[in-house]
Amino acid sequence: MLYRGVRLIQAQEWRERNDAELNSLEREFLDESFALKQRIEEEEKKRQQREREAVVERRRRRLLIGAA
Repeated sequence: MLYRGVRLIQAQEWRERNDAELNSLEREFLDESFALKQRIEEEEKKRQQREREAVVERRRRRLLIGAA
């Protein structure tokens, strides 16, 4: 039930202005929410890279088949 999307962005902006008001549990919650966002973004980048590599491989195979 971590924050995501707009709620996380708003919480991050609020935190930048009011960090001293957070207790350790709230700080940990926001840290974990941000860490989840980073993991999701990293996984998406990896997925996109795999897709690009697959496209290149398909093109390479077509060229090899066409050259044979």
